[in-house]
Amino acid sequence: MTAGREYGFGRAGILQVDSIARVTLGQIRESEARRAGFSGRTELIDFLRAGSTKRLTSASSVYRVAFHYVGERGSSAVRSAPAKPLDEIEASLSRMDRLSRRGPWTIRTLKLIQKNPRTAASRLAARVDRETRAFKTDVRKLKKLGLTKSYEVGYDLTSQGRAVLKRSG
Repeated sequence: MTAGREYGFGRAGILQVDSIARVTLGQIRESEARRAGFSGRTELIDFLRAGSTKRLTSASSVYRVAFHYVGERGSSAVRSAPAKPLDEIEASLSRMDRLSRRGPWTIRTLKLIQKNPRTAASRLAARVDRETRAFKTDVRKLKKLGLTKSYEVGYDLTSQGRAVLKRSG
């Protein structure tokens, strides 16, 4: 598990990990246990002990993971790329546009997805006079940069994708 990444949890949807910290059982506070859904620290520690094959003491290490709900999971939703600096992403987009035989396409594709979230790829491809398979390949390139996310039908922008568009004007 990596901070900044999104993970699918079945029907629960997609969760993004905000932080991961190694702590001892003795460092767990009452308020943290309640925030995690337990009645208190004792119930949380009993839960951890029941799931462990080792004897846990107050000095035993565990991981404190903070996360937040991102949204529902579509059948093709997968982990997104860790957030990169916008300058680095923009350089990648510029390079993809420069190497493309059909000219600049990255920002245009992001704008299309922003204006038409969760629209079938075949419909989006038709709007830019592209073959569906080639259009999907391009969207996967944007997804690898952490700019888009996929759903059972269509796509949407990640917060990183929205930030890139905002900077592009």
